[in-house]
Amino acid sequence: MDIRILIIEAENRFRKNLYQCLRNKGFTVEKVTPNDDVVAIVARENVDVVLLGVDGLGMEGLALIRPLKATSPATEVIIINDSHHMDLSIEGMDLGAFDDFLIPLDIDSLAKRIREAVGQQD
Repeated sequence: MDIRILIIEAENRFRKNLYQCLRNKGFTVEKVTPNDDVVAIVARENVDVVLLGVDGLGMEGLALIRPLKATSPATEVIIINDSHHMDLSIEGMDLGAFDDFLIPLDIDSLAKRIREAVGQQD
């Protein structure tokens, strides 16, 4: 099964690096900025997992979780955050996020968790 990932991240270099790392792991990946209409993208695309970077977005990023889940309930959200904003991770989990990962990321652990989010095991 091809796993489709949507990366929503404000920081351009981090977004591009994460995109490339996940493509190298065999995932189908799209990347967008928070200014893009991510709910519309999820509505028209078959997105399995959204990686939501909240470090630079704060509550604005978390506000995307409910509309994303309402549009596509099967799409799982994994929050990408740093340890200075754990309150955002906790809030995101309360809003329905599947999991959170702290920066710096271990890409192998993230890839494994993405597969678990869609019910695939390594």
